[in-house]
Amino acid sequence: FSDNLIKVSNVVLEPSSDIDNTTIVSCTLTHTGTDYGIFTNQDTAITIILKDGTVKECKVFNEKYPYRSDVYLGNYWTKESSILPHEFYNTVIDDIAYIKLTNVGVWTYVQHQRQTLSTTYEIELYRAE
Repeated sequence: FSDNLIKVSNVVLEPSSDIDNTTIVSCTLTHTGTDYGIFTNQDTAITIILKDGTVKECKVFNEKYPYRSDVYLGNYWTKESSILPHEFYNTVIDDIAYIKLTNVGVWTYVQHQRQTLSTTYEIELYRAE
């Protein structure tokens, strides 16, 4: 799939003002493709990899942001979607090596019907310098 399928913007990576040693992550996804689209669902997660190799994950839809229905980005659906702020406890920004959105679905139209091509697409949100 094209690396230009989705544009990531408005990435927020900041310490929580309410909880010590907690990092908040959010972003906006904008569809840029013509042949394919993406969707987030109950399996989509924000995954953080720390510099020591530790992996932390938080589902995009959870008790704070309940799952209602798949969010489709593409030609006939919404062009922009926000991943709302998620908190990662015991995580300091300086320790983060990489952040990605995982288990994102990719779809296309086949004979005027949406067909899922993959449910394991990943989108890079942040990489430490």
